[in-house]
Amino acid sequence: MNENLLIVGAGIYSMVARDIAKEMNCFEKIDFVDDEKEQTPDGNKVIGKISDLENLSVEYSNIIIAIGNPKIRMSLIKRIEEEMPYRIVVLASPR
Repeated sequence: MNENLLIVGAGIYSMVARDIAKEMNCFEKIDFVDDEKEQTPDGNKVIGKISDLENLSVEYSNIIIAIGNPKIRMSLIKRIEEEMPYRIVVLASPR
């Protein structure tokens, strides 16, 4: 199992998630997927869409849903738990 993290969402929440993940210093690679954006607010490239999650599970073992809408977030979490091999991570700032 690799230590790569996939962040679902490419907005402000994803920036916070990425910053905390970097501070934790336990992920080798961090990337983003989003259905509407091609890059994050600070210019990081989005590597795919939510429909690509199954294929991306080969390269990414860890995932976090960084979407503000709680209904969409919970729906995606449920789908991932039931259908995909990702480990849904909890991020906690070391500060």
